[in-house]
Amino acid sequence: MGDVEVKVIRPPMENIRSGKVFRPSRAFVHKLWVKSINVAVLVWCMAVLVFYFGATFIHSVDPGEIPDLAALFDKWLGPVMWWTLVLNMAWLLPLLVVIPFYVDTIEYSVIAKSGEAMPEIYVKKGLFTVTQNHVPFRTITNISSVAGIYDRFFGIGSVHIETAGYSGQDQRGPEETIRHCLLRRG
Repeated sequence: MGDVEVKVIRPPMENIRSGKVFRPSRAFVHKLWVKSINVAVLVWCMAVLVFYFGATFIHSVDPGEIPDLAALFDKWLGPVMWWTLVLNMAWLLPLLVVIPFYVDTIEYSVIAKSGEAMPEIYVKKGLFTVTQNHVPFRTITNISSVAGIYDRFFGIGSVHIETAGYSGQDQRGPEETIRHCLLRRG
């Protein structure tokens, strides 16, 4: 039997990286900031509610355990709220600083430097670990767009790119996602 050599031609990496590159909208940074702050507020509220309902429950089961519920709240609710706030700020402030740097690392390209369409979609992202992914057009089986509540508020959305080789039972979600592009209003 004769061996048939299959040769896949890819554009040179320098043409991909130096081609017409687009990035996520700056609204993506704002969305991530709002979501992070919402999580911090939710964690703070949950800590306060758990303290309040926990103390109330213990008082209702055994009033002798906590004789004066109002004094307990006066003494401990302030420190619980304060330390929850301090712990939230310990993770929230560094995250709010890192988010813009991470978003600046994301880039997409489907058009080469020469202006011709490339035979693949190129995605590069990552702050500490840089990931580069190429999805050949010939392998794309489905393209869908997604815009959640926060996305719609900021006027952005994501494009999910699925391929036949990636759609097995063990794989969850699309092979690649072009995140947070501006949506057309109309």
